[in-house]
Amino acid sequence: MEPKLQTLVYAALLHDIGKFYQRTGAVHGAEYGGLTAKDHGFSGAHAKWSADLIRSVLQNDEVEDLVLHHHTPEKSKYRDMADILQKSDHLSAAIDRSKRGQGEKGDPKKEHLWSIFTQVSPGRKGQTISLKWHHTLGVLSPTRDRFPTDEPDRYHWNNQEAYGKLWKGFVDEISIVGRSPHPTTLLALLRKYTSSIPSAAYVDYPDIPLYDHAKTTAALASCLWLSKEPSPFLLVQGDLSGIQQFIFNVATPESARKGMAKRLRGRSFWLSLFADAVVQEMIKASAVCEANILWNTGGNFLLLLPNNNRTREAVDQITRTVNGGLMKETDFELYLAVGSLQVSAEEIKDFAGCLERLHLVTGRKKLRKFSECDLTPGPSGEIRDLERFCKICEHPVGDGSPCPACSLHEEIGQRIAHAKYLNRGKDLAFGFVEYGLSSSYDLTDHPLHEPDIYTAAINSTDFLISGSNEQSFILLGNTVPLHHHRILTFGELAQIAQGDQKLGLLKADVDNLGKIFALGLEKKQRSISRISTLSSQFEFFFSGYLNSICQEFGVYADLCAECRVDKRKITILKEEDDQESGEIRKVEWTAYECDEPCERCRRYFIPTLYITFSGGDDLLIIGPYDHIIRFADRLRKEFSDFVCNNPEITLSAGIVAVPPRMPLAHAVKAAEEQLEAAKGIPGKDRVALFGECLPWLDRSSEKGYSPLLIQGMAMEKAILEEETISRSFLHAVNGIWKMAFAHCDDIHDHGKKKAERQRIKRYLPYLKYQIARNVKISEKTRIEGLIVPSFGWARFPIQWTIMRTRRK
Repeated sequence: MEPKLQTLVYAALLHDIGKFYQRTGAVHGAEYGGLTAKDHGFSGAHAKWSADLIRSVLQNDEVEDLVLHHHTPEKSKYRDMADILQKSDHLSAAIDRSKRGQGEKGDPKKEHLWSIFTQVSPGRKGQTISLKWHHTLGVLSPTRDRFPTDEPDRYHWNNQEAYGKLWKGFVDEISIVGRSPHPTTLLALLRKYTSSIPSAAYVDYPDIPLYDHAKTTAALASCLWLSKEPSPFLLVQGDLSGIQQFIFNVATPESARKGMAKRLRGRSFWLSLFADAVVQEMIKASAVCEANILWNTGGNFLLLLPNNNRTREAVDQITRTVNGGLMKETDFELYLAVGSLQVSAEEIKDFAGCLERLHLVTGRKKLRKFSECDLTPGPSGEIRDLERFCKICEHPVGDGSPCPACSLHEEIGQRIAHAKYLNRGKDLAFGFVEYGLSSSYDLTDHPLHEPDIYTAAINSTDFLISGSNEQSFILLGNTVPLHHHRILTFGELAQIAQGDQKLGLLKADVDNLGKIFALGLEKKQRSISRISTLSSQFEFFFSGYLNSICQEFGVYADLCAECRVDKRKITILKEEDDQESGEIRKVEWTAYECDEPCERCRRYFIPTLYITFSGGDDLLIIGPYDHIIRFADRLRKEFSDFVCNNPEITLSAGIVAVPPRMPLAHAVKAAEEQLEAAKGIPGKDRVALFGECLPWLDRSSEKGYSPLLIQGMAMEKAILEEETISRSFLHAVNGIWKMAFAHCDDIHDHGKKKAERQRIKRYLPYLKYQIARNVKISEKTRIEGLIVPSFGWARFPIQWTIMRTRRK
């Protein structure tokens, strides 16, 4: 990045940092004491605190001058840059901020950052901004502490003390990175410390984080500096298609089952690295920085680049080269659709409208895949023996062993389980030279400490290290079942399940996400920062916090004598190679279930859920079927809390329980079909499994997934612990349910199906007869109350209980 542009980016990122400083109650330096509104502008007093930080830490006269005069550029010594900074700030503020009513004023020292989710109402059902749901001040971390809350914090609505503690951490860390920090490092520090701080609160509603305003201002300023055209902004969208096919459409013969879990996770993360490599190529060619990446998640990215010949030609060239590589290396399986839109300063104020137009451009590209490449249709290929194809992806290789790509994916999957840092540079372990991309990557358990290598801490915002110039952090769903540094196989996960040895797959995503982004906010609020904030919030949950939920499910490799009392012991068979004979042998190992282990035993924890992919708004989790079913309930509850219990932001899921040796592509397809079934019901907000499509909670007369799961657990307890009912009784009850309700599966209209379940009562005499015959008189009322009221929807709890109580 050229020096003057870097100076402008520094100033744009830090122009409002004085608001943070000012809210601590501290006094700015004496050298700014004589300045008045004529010097810094009517609403620019905070600029004195911004300049004070620059003077003491960066010690950069140009940046100090620019931030001090970003409201009064005519007073600046660097008028050209100051004008651009003011225009970018005004443009960003005009886009971002929502004005209060006439005469209404806020107190910046007391106001919290309001949650973006309280403003989302795709159906426009009258949702209004709520002061109750807010973010407390704090450092960004992938924990529940960063969830919005509707409770007053311990500072009793005066945040000066909290601002002081947060400011001290920020100053300590920005002082470490030196006088000329890399823009990526500075951006990461701002994300860490200012994501919970409102950018404005006095005359504006505090609904935009300071981080998003600073990032947007820097992106806009870069474009205005590098483009002199009437439409200075170029929005570039990339959408990678064929992801599901690429990840899951692999052969699973007996000889290729070993390492399958690692390969799938590796393929998923390879796609993330690939998208990042494309984005890095484009921003480098455009001479801008990470601030111009509005989002990059789930195979979809959006960039704000300067509109000039250099950028347009670079984007087109990179797109052609990348898709030429994809055409050759993936045999047309993957395609990167890249659309671009030239936007004026006035047009960008309606950011949702710009996105809608851009989506149309990108959508047309997806209908004409590889049209930018030099296609030469005609006969091609060669005759090969079947043994000379990769046994996993079925691409031609020399000797039938796994091809280099499949071996690479397995290595990535293995490394990601242990990695603490993602490194990017040149000539590292994983590269994309065949796609014309210069970035390469490595996953390590330690930082590389090299000045030319970008280093990002994984799931930790304590990312500063010595020796590296460009530093940051990333949130990554990377929970995997590890035992002695070895990833458990799908067969081992199935053996951990209680009862049936089945593998569970959960596929879920946010309902109506496109509508939420396009129409969720009022038209005047559909700005760059708000939509970017929505995207980053979903990414926080699905890429970062998801790990915390997954870590609630697991077993223990060892327990002390006290913790082991009355705990379920699981004997698991694993397959390993015999070094002497070269044959595969089976070896036993033991695990235990325990809800509340002691401190000593917690270190033996083994997660049982495998995040195959997550990010953006969707996920695929694999694990023991019963852990997956309970996990789905926890996922829904946590997601609902995260979005402030907004009834218009919901989640749908599909769950399947399959044999562990079932080809994974078929299992994933089955889970996808269940998800589609859940989304096919009006209103969505459902989970589909075992032939049912249930709302998460009771809805009118329809029984919900969570209450039915509780019912299933109670029935299981009645068999295994209380011994008040038997499995034979449960099978008889299941037979009665099928007799009464099996025909409902042929009714495709959900409303009619629900009405039919409510209408039918002919099962009651048979059910009461079975209860009278098989249940003790003292337990009859309780068991009847457990089963009868929700019997029309009893298939799920019955199936749960049958599977959990089956003996291995």
